Amino acid sequence: MKTKNRPWMQTARGGKFHLIKPEAAQVDIKDIAEALAKYSRFGGHTENFFYSIAQHNCLLVDLLPLAAKPYGLLHDAYAAYTGELIKPVQAALNAKAGYDLWSIFTADIKRATHEAFGLQWPPHHAVENMVREADRIMLATERRDVLADGPNWEIPLPAPDKKIIRAWTWVEAHENFLERFNTICKVRPDMVLAMKSFGRGQGES
Repeated sequence: MKTKNRPWMQTARGGKFHLIKPEAAQVDIKDIAEALAKYSRFGGHTENFFYSIAQHNCLLVDLLPLAAKPYGLLHDAYAAYTGELIKPVQAALNAKAGYDLWSIFTADIKRATHEAFGLQWPPHHAVENMVREADRIMLATERRDVLADGPNWEIPLPAPDKKIIRAWTWVEAHENFLERFNTICKVRPDMVLAMKSFGRGQGES
């Protein structure tokens, strides 16, 4: 849908989300949970069972310290509004465009989905690094438990998590995502202080 060169989409709960210049006020955690619970990770190319982005984010959160948990839970929140475009497709899109079109397109959406819940954007780099490493551990775990055996990816991955991934229904993923949100994303000032303290602990002023 388009209004005066401002394309927008209707969300799961009947809201209006502008895709070019989104605002934090347009972001609803229930829309995010609904969409991420229904979007399949890896573009649906999983072996034998459905595996949602919401489940991925919930399991990733369990690998993180307190200060990074809100950022881990919401690091894919933008996909609720863009759809799940897998990394190889993003790379192909950027190659066709000749520049990093995907990052430019998603930057404001990521900002809005963080600011809506009082999260710093961009995140403190120490927290960003923790989320990135947890994401890599999850990728290694998913490769073991969720994907079919395939060709060499030619990328280094850490050791997978010891826990075996078991499939959740989209309803379970939806409920677990909201439960984690309600547990870890309520007190923003405490998260900010914890994040700053972590940075100082890494030798930063």
